[in-house]
Amino acid sequence: MFKVAILQKRPINEQIDKNIETIIMAMEEASENHADILLLPECFITGYNLPMSHEKSISDDDIRIAKICKYAKKYKIGVVITSFTKGNKHLPLDRGSFFYYDC
Repeated sequence: MFKVAILQKRPINEQIDKNIETIIMAMEEASENHADILLLPECFITGYNLPMSHEKSISDDDIRIAKICKYAKKYKIGVVITSFTKGNKHLPLDRGSFFYYDC
């Protein structure tokens, strides 16, 4: 059986590091409860404070994503994360960018 954990919590707007710590704690708890994957609310990393500026978004190679991947491996759990991303400076953020990370 495939077990899914869901985090139902509001992120702290523009507090990426604090939100990532919450993600790590949630991954640990989900792993202890034998979940295979953790689903997070939309834009949990950056928060969902519109409009989101380009400067407050994250890039696809942000080192903090690697931190999430490191802990996902440690806890042997998949995690679905989303955030506002820098994407292309010349496109509005509502056009969005999609990045797939294979931890």
